[in-house]
Amino acid sequence: MWYGFVISMLLVCACAMADKTTASSNRASYSSLIDSPEGGRGYIDLDDKSTQRIYDGFRAVISNDDKKAKLAYGRTYKHMPNFLQFAYDLRFRNFERAKEVAERLSYTDFEKTFWKTLVEKKPAVISKYVCDWFKENKFGFEKIKPIPKEADWFKEYTYTLESMQKELRSKSPLKKTELDATFEKYNFLDGKKNPIALSADSQKELLATEFFDKFRNMQRRDTNYYSANFWSAFKVASYGPYFGPNNAWDFYLSLEVTDHPRKSHFLRRLKGIIKDMRENMVMHRLIGSKIIQDEEDYNKALAIAYFINRYPFVSAFLRFDFTLNNCGYSPKQE
Repeated sequence: MWYGFVISMLLVCACAMADKTTASSNRASYSSLIDSPEGGRGYIDLDDKSTQRIYDGFRAVISNDDKKAKLAYGRTYKHMPNFLQFAYDLRFRNFERAKEVAERLSYTDFEKTFWKTLVEKKPAVISKYVCDWFKENKFGFEKIKPIPKEADWFKEYTYTLESMQKELRSKSPLKKTELDATFEKYNFLDGKKNPIALSADSQKELLATEFFDKFRNMQRRDTNYYSANFWSAFKVASYGPYFGPNNAWDFYLSLEVTDHPRKSHFLRRLKGIIKDMRENMVMHRLIGSKIIQDEEDYNKALAIAYFINRYPFVSAFLRFDFTLNNCGYSPKQE
């Protein structure tokens, strides 16, 4: 399912520069927005007992079970690389120890200063401190690849999440939503991914107030779910959303080239739904801003995505894909 791809990649948070096409031209593929690191084992070079405890810690963090996560960390921290220790210390607000670990991180001097300053200030909300830094620096964070070893270890974290998700799906498969079934009946793009006008049948079903009300309600339901459960990576990754950003994207492009007497009305409604979906997570903010051609907000979200990509463990453990999402912009303020 397309959404499983987007969610798993968002949790990996390996974001790349998107194709600079406009929303009215060919739709950029999701692979142009994000990189897809390969999962699998073999990157953790520890003895079997320590490796198992590393996985136990990953599962606990993914499930948002800090009691088990602290236990796994306490038993294994001496065997962990500094970047992983640092992520645990920030999650548990062990600022004094995080300050010591920060000195040993394999980052640039500028990066070390940033993180050491953060832990010295002991912010009540770490994501707010990071957001304030972004605002002060006009979201000037360039794309920097993560440290190779950290990237490799993060593949193990991703593999753990995917394994937990597959185990759940083997017992409780996702069912196709009503909206997915509706959209699958129609073509919005041709074989070259160019938008095509809505057919007479699709106009009759989709360009109706009842359908748009349903589309809006599904978007709100998903947003409420993410807001309530974002601290659990497992719940987010295992959720079967009712609203699909790719459906909104394709529908929007197709509607733009469709001749219909109420075209402007439905484009405004769809644009409003897309704007609000940006509240969900950084990936949705990137996609939504690209669709509606909000270049300023897109660039802000991209800078945040680059930051998340540079520090995968800290970002995953502190859920920056959600806690930093509205930094610099909130759809509700429009």
